[in-house]
Amino acid sequence: RDRRVLPMLFDIAGKRCSVGAVPQDLSTIAWAVATARTRDQSVYALLAKVSEESQKKVDEFIPQDIAMCAWAFAKVACRDNKLLRLFADKS
Repeated sequence: RDRRVLPMLFDIAGKRCSVGAVPQDLSTIAWAVATARTRDQSVYALLAKVSEESQKKVDEFIPQDIAMCAWAFAKVACRDNKLLRLFADKS
């Protein structure tokens, strides 16, 4: 397995996050990252972009999106207190 593929895909996904991504897109990207079994800098860079966009759109999230996104951040031990606080307030 070529270890360069996932970081490249994560970089592309990060660039797409800020171009019209809806909450379902953001939570699905976060979920995919968490299940990818890769824990390098590209994972945390992508989750930072997901977090940034999610914070802007938190009012559009439905409970399923919140659950998926929060689970993904927990799965990779990425503590984002600001985002999690926004999710908690929304719930």
